[in-house]
Amino acid sequence: MPRTTDSDPAVRAAPNRLLGQPAPTAPNRVWVGDITYLPRQGGGWLYLAVWLDRCSRKIVGWDVRDTMPEDLVSEALRRALAVRRPPAGLVVHSDQGSQCAATRFKYLLAQNQALQSMSRRGRTR
Repeated sequence: MPRTTDSDPAVRAAPNRLLGQPAPTAPNRVWVGDITYLPRQGGGWLYLAVWLDRCSRKIVGWDVRDTMPEDLVSEALRRALAVRRPPAGLVVHSDQGSQCAATRFKYLLAQNQALQSMSRRGRTR
C-alpha cells in the first residue's frame, strides 16, 4: 500500500490549534484534511485529497490524481474556498505531510487569511 504522508523533519510544523478546543458550533470555522488512496481497476492507485468541515462533517473540497503532487491538497482547498467563502480565521488542520508543509500551500492559506494547524506526523486528529 502506498504512503500518503511524506514529512520532512527539517520543515517546521504549524502548531496544533485544535488541542484543547471545543468542537466548532458553526460551519466554515475549522476544516480538516487528509489524503487517502483508492485502488484503481487494473492495478495501481489514485490519490484523493479531501477537506471536511469539522462542524457539519460535510466534504467541502476534494481533488483526485494519479500521483500525489504538491498541489493535490492545494487544489482541493482552492475548490472549497471558492464555493464556501469562509471568513478570515478559518483553521485548516492536517497532518505534517509535505503537501501541506509546502510554501505554496502556506501562501494559499495566507492569501485567504486562514490559520494552519497540524497534528503530529501521520495524524489528523
